[in-house]
Amino acid sequence: MGVRIKQNVQHEEIIIYCGVGGYTSTGYFVIHSLLGYRNVKFYDGSAQAWVLEHDMEL
Repeated sequence: MGVRIKQNVQHEEIIIYCGVGGYTSTGYFVIHSLLGYRNVKFYDGSAQAWVLEHDMEL
């Protein structure tokens, strides 16, 4: 998981994701709780959704 956050955009929506959500949970905690960004969304299961949408195997 890679994260790049611009300064002074705490009002903008941030959507974080990874394969199954394990790494993203740490990123969510840091971005939301430690850095103070309040409009953070967690895309849980993004890899599974991508595979199903594109008819591929995981």
